[in-house]
Amino acid sequence: MGDWARQVSCTFQTTGDGYLESVAALPTSKTRDFSRWSQLEEWRSKQIPELPEILAGFPEFVPVDEAGEVVDAEPELLSNFPNCCGLPVLRAVPPTGLPELPDEPHRIGIASVASTVAAPGTHNVILGLRTFFDKSDAKVWGIRNLAKGNQFEIVSGDVQYFLNQAGSDLLPTIPLLRLTDAALNKLGKLCADLCLTGLVLICSPAELSQVARIAEYLNGCVLGPPVVAVLHSVKGNVHLPKWFPTSIGFDSAVGALAEVTGNIALSRQSLGIGTYHFVCVGSPPLTLEIAMQTHPTLCYIGEDIGQRGLTLRAIIDEVADVIVERHHDHGLTTGIILVSDDFFEALVEMRQLRDELNKLRLEKLAAVRSEEAALQLLPQELGEFFAMLPADVCHSLVFRSDANNMPLLNLPEAERELATLVARCLACRAEKGERSLAEFMPHPHNLRHLMCSPMPTLLDSRLGYALGHVAGLLLQQRKNSYVASLANLGEPCEKWDACAVPLTHLLALGPQTTLVPRGPKLASDYALFGIWQRLQARWRFQGSIRQPGPVQFCLPPGGHPLKWSNFTIQAEYLCIELEDDEAESPKLDAKWVPLEVWRQLVR
Repeated sequence: MGDWARQVSCTFQTTGDGYLESVAALPTSKTRDFSRWSQLEEWRSKQIPELPEILAGFPEFVPVDEAGEVVDAEPELLSNFPNCCGLPVLRAVPPTGLPELPDEPHRIGIASVASTVAAPGTHNVILGLRTFFDKSDAKVWGIRNLAKGNQFEIVSGDVQYFLNQAGSDLLPTIPLLRLTDAALNKLGKLCADLCLTGLVLICSPAELSQVARIAEYLNGCVLGPPVVAVLHSVKGNVHLPKWFPTSIGFDSAVGALAEVTGNIALSRQSLGIGTYHFVCVGSPPLTLEIAMQTHPTLCYIGEDIGQRGLTLRAIIDEVADVIVERHHDHGLTTGIILVSDDFFEALVEMRQLRDELNKLRLEKLAAVRSEEAALQLLPQELGEFFAMLPADVCHSLVFRSDANNMPLLNLPEAERELATLVARCLACRAEKGERSLAEFMPHPHNLRHLMCSPMPTLLDSRLGYALGHVAGLLLQQRKNSYVASLANLGEPCEKWDACAVPLTHLLALGPQTTLVPRGPKLASDYALFGIWQRLQARWRFQGSIRQPGPVQFCLPPGGHPLKWSNFTIQAEYLCIELEDDEAESPKLDAKWVPLEVWRQLVR
């Protein structure tokens, strides 16, 4: 293995051309040696991802002329980011002339800043950026610490075996702590010492506001480098229709979670009478996609719960009714129930309970000495709901406050609590002589941790590699305060469009004037949400579970990329029409997953 992975201190020496180069001083890298990698990892590292045709040369970025398609930054953001607000969405078009060559070779810095594990595909972002600048005599520095530096030069020949790999061994993520003026000054000095002409920050949605602050600060510095962000998120909680259809990591998380959910539903344990699995896979977008992939018996997503105005008691009764009817009327004795991690937060009573507890704090603070005292002061309906919650949730609601100074909701494991409450409901029905199950075995499963660092799928591998090129192209044209993106993902890879979204388009004003990522609304931002709402009722009384199978890195001969995409992307780019009297649309084959169809044809 080359000397690329040597961790170096922020010590500099002057070279013959006047630049300051870092001096290796601390060879203590914890990166895995390539000899410890499996045969699959070795094979994947040799598969160069395809690139969109638009990135083959040196396209130009021009403002999008379709007015009104993207909501601009909120006016309140202008005071925080005067130089970043008001920027247009950009898209790449063929060049009108020869590209302008820089007077001196580019010197690019790249860092992975996130409080979470880097999503699958981030390795390809780094290698895509390095490959883009291989066209010129440019240097790319991996920065391990934005204040201290600890940088190393990324050389193509030494890092190639990280291509298409999971994890973040090449450039581990570092938390982006609260940015003070002193921290920004140190970052500005680091950029000046390294003579950077561009800075790429790989970040999660939680770091968007901090990245915008960095871009704003460096924009005001003399010779400050432009900043481009590449967004990763396995949760899929940032979505801008058309211009930011998905983030790297989401498709890989879907692949891993869908396979495990299918395994659980079809396992030997699931064949027992009265066995029901209560599964939580994470965020609402993930839950929506896994529901379409696996066809669960029931699925509860926060936004749908809010639209239907469901209470916890109504949900418990609905689950119990479906289980009993499946067993006695349809001969179905097992099933799977999905819940999103915002289950409790979306309940009608939860909003009412927090408002009532906040009112008690303001008016009868002395009387609220314990959870039992708060229970006595609540109205009967809210009191019954409060008594159903776990003890730690009740304690936080009574004695702790969130950023809005409202009672703090310490989210419980929804799958475990719902399973327990449904079991109690069925037991009570049996005691009263009502129709129930003689034996009910709930099995809660928390799968959130499985989405952290799976192998990147074919889509995420291509997406990350192409985003590295888009980021390099933006820096080459000195576009500042943008998030690299790709559009038109419904077409084959060569037809994808390169584009860039301003950082401020993905930010919104949160509680107490804090800046938060502009979270998507499933009903308006995800075309798949309406399709799922129309299909889900048909799975309740059918043995409809599907097994999507393991992640496929290569398409079979003749496979159409869109048919093998996740349903979120299919719904975004296909004109899907569901007839009321048919279970599936001819354009959206919701009965078999592509892997099952292909396997049936293999002899």
